[in-house]
Amino acid sequence: MFDAPAAEVSRYAASPMGRLEPLDDGRRCVLVGATSDPAIDAGEWLAAMPIPFWVEGGIELREAVAAVAARLTDALGPSVG
Repeated sequence: MFDAPAAEVSRYAASPMGRLEPLDDGRRCVLVGATSDPAIDAGEWLAAMPIPFWVEGGIELREAVAAVAARLTDALGPSVG
């Protein structure tokens, strides 16, 4: 689910990702679709999204997003101070 209208999200969502459906009178939207490669969807497409989003379903995609988040967190290195 994206915290933005479908028209805004469509600028960043590649068509192979699925179709955008409006929610909440168009204020938010959800991306509905199936993926053949959750790691690419998470690491290349969703990680580059400048719009807040939530992964609500699909264990494989949830795990792929968690892996990207962990990798980026690790890239910060040890805390300073």
